[in-house]
Amino acid sequence: MCNKIVLSQLGTLLDYLTWLYQYYHHNLLYNFFGYGDVTPIGKIFGGLITIIGMGMVALPAGILASGFSAQLKRNRSLYILKIASAYDDGILTNEEKLELKEKQLALGISDHEAEMLFKSYHSKLVKHYKRCPHCDHLL
Repeated sequence: MCNKIVLSQLGTLLDYLTWLYQYYHHNLLYNFFGYGDVTPIGKIFGGLITIIGMGMVALPAGILASGFSAQLKRNRSLYILKIASAYDDGILTNEEKLELKEKQLALGISDHEAEMLFKSYHSKLVKHYKRCPHCDHLL
């Protein structure tokens, strides 16, 4: 019984293997658009409308994501500059710590991220001064 069902449905299964047919049914399932189109021009029109519709959502989403990413990068850069200016003399005073905390809050940087940026800057600073500036020997 099972073999008869598989053999009788083989013809309809081969129809599903063409990529155009799969694309059309993907559009139907993904967008609930165009079900029942019988003519090829209706299928083409439905596919084009689907692509345009997805582009209208995807393009602004990409632009917004790019803008958010650029703003986060800009905020991190400003915070690192503030760390560098606070660490100019090699000592971080309480006033400088408060200024860093205020800058962190103003830029919307989390405590964890601020700590990671500070550690990153500090490790670069320590690596920079591990050699003698005159003879370039390790200290």
